[in-house]
Amino acid sequence: VFRGDQLDVLFLTLLLSLVFARAAVFMFFPHAHFDSDQAVFGLMGKDIAAGRGFPLFMYGQRYMLSIGSWLCAGVFKLFGATPFTLKLPMLVYNLAIVGLLWTLLRREAGVGPIGAFVAILPFALPSVVSASRLIEHQGCNVEPFLFVLVGYLVRNRPIALGLVFGVGFLNREFALIGFIALLAIDVLEGSLVKR
Repeated sequence: VFRGDQLDVLFLTLLLSLVFARAAVFMFFPHAHFDSDQAVFGLMGKDIAAGRGFPLFMYGQRYMLSIGSWLCAGVFKLFGATPFTLKLPMLVYNLAIVGLLWTLLRREAGVGPIGAFVAILPFALPSVVSASRLIEHQGCNVEPFLFVLVGYLVRNRPIALGLVFGVGFLNREFALIGFIALLAIDVLEGSLVKR
């Protein structure tokens, strides 16, 4: 019989392992899903690492911040530019999201370890197509999850909340959906106009 903290470690480790396993397919076998749009982020990361350019936004698209490319630049500097190292920051994002979801569900919502595991499972083990999109740079598909969770953590600090969702919006406009959801929660709780 497992104690509560042992269940936490067991289920969280299982979730993180599932995320790594679903990402590993696309990291170790880039031909499973790699296209020119993703390569653009890699080229940006190479330019940053080599000091040839310092793009704030994605090449050719002035509405999407190049946060992922900046993260890749450091990884490229250390380990070289490969599809694996290109996707490594996205894997870290995915693992961080699972960790944040686990923490918020267990501590903030008071959900038990089995309930938290079941709630996070669709993110940890999505369909193949969704799994491929959560590990790619192109589209910035995973970042809104991270911005929304960090926004939730700082929801009672207006300046920090504004910074998180401001950067989140510039990185991918879908992050604003989370901000709207937080506003809706405040309206329903009656705490929107409280200091």
